[in-house]
Amino acid sequence: MLAGFLACTFTLSASALEITRFVKPGGTGKGTSWADACGSINQALDAIKTAGSGTVYIGPGNYTESVYVPDGSKKVNMLGGYSENNMEKPERDKVFITEGPYDIRKNVSAAIEVGWRTEDIRISCINVVKGNTGIHLRGENNYADSCNVSGCKTGIMNEALSKKIFVRHCTVSNCSSCGMKLWNANIWFSTIKGNSLGMYLEGCLVWCCQVVDNVHVSQTRGFASDAGGMRICQTTVHRSTIMNNSCDGNGGGLYVGGSGYHSFIFQCVIANNTARDGGGIYADEQIYIESATIINNKAARMGGGICIGKSGWDKASAMTGSILWNNFANGVLQQYGINGNKAFNMTHSAIQGGGLLPETDVENGIIDVSPQNVDASKPSIALTKVVTFSGSSTTPEQAKQIHEQDFRITAQSACIDKGGDFSNVIINTFTNSKLNADRTKDKDFNLRNDGKYDIGAYEFQQSQ
Repeated sequence: MLAGFLACTFTLSASALEITRFVKPGGTGKGTSWADACGSINQALDAIKTAGSGTVYIGPGNYTESVYVPDGSKKVNMLGGYSENNMEKPERDKVFITEGPYDIRKNVSAAIEVGWRTEDIRISCINVVKGNTGIHLRGENNYADSCNVSGCKTGIMNEALSKKIFVRHCTVSNCSSCGMKLWNANIWFSTIKGNSLGMYLEGCLVWCCQVVDNVHVSQTRGFASDAGGMRICQTTVHRSTIMNNSCDGNGGGLYVGGSGYHSFIFQCVIANNTARDGGGIYADEQIYIESATIINNKAARMGGGICIGKSGWDKASAMTGSILWNNFANGVLQQYGINGNKAFNMTHSAIQGGGLLPETDVENGIIDVSPQNVDASKPSIALTKVVTFSGSSTTPEQAKQIHEQDFRITAQSACIDKGGDFSNVIINTFTNSKLNADRTKDKDFNLRNDGKYDIGAYEFQQSQ
């Protein structure tokens, strides 16, 4: 049993592990062993709350109950995928939970709900297949790890007052309202796909995630829904792929909006997204984009790749070291669009058609990467396997091609060593503790040339 416990991603100290409980379908015992397993996850969690802390091992099978981690619980591991014949390594696709009847006594309205004033709760290797909310995390320093959530209204959510919520190695799919709705959370190595709105985030850090195939369309005639892949405020998105999302409002890939805050996009690929305005990104608050590849996005009206919105903030947005190529608006090439007199400072970037002021493009390190004198299917920046259609309303074969694209530059690319040294004043004006970007490596964590970075999310590798 000890080996199985140590194999879990999270470990409690020996002094914190008060009791252990075992659960399996049809169990009728008190949960003190596999032979004495209980049949209710809630029964096990109530016992641990009474004792103080501990671990629940959940055996393979289907459970129909609204699981509640009691208010005030601390240091609880809720681990799926173990069995009496396997205590060494959890099997991720073995435990399935469907939300049960509404429990008015515990005020539970989710498949898994974590109560207030909880700390150090770990939910691991559990599949939620149906519920109003899949996993409702509240409290402080609480985790959802290696969980799959599908078929819910909202996949994973918390409250604005929650602290230090973590989601990692999770997949959230086919949720009718929103895949993830989180405040003050860290989301790592997760996949958010096929939902209505993919993610709604405030004050979050997104790291190495895949946000793909989300479609957000208003159900009310005459109205439109903003954000297909992500709607963010005061959020940093690192090394992530935002692809093949769409909405009928603004921001097919990303909608950035808040109340005078700013957000960061670092080493991301934003491709094949569609919207009314801002096919790739719609920024209604200050935004800073660094080392991104923004390509093949489409807007019906304005800003195929990026649209700077109309809100009244007075600080300039900025982009550096990034690729803007083959983005369309209103049926013609348009890499970006700017409403009114908003400032959008661009440096050391490869932009098809050039930047805001052609006479200063050379000074600012802007390269015009129009596909001149080359095969029309291959831009002069020499990206590989680029698909030119966009939007999630594609055929299965087109969707397959979209997700197999390779956005790495080749040895002939004009982007090599042109990304700048990131020491200019524009970047230094963006001071946010969440940035902390490791500029020594690219999106795939390959080493970059010291002081001579390539433009875009990827650094050319001699082995390519």
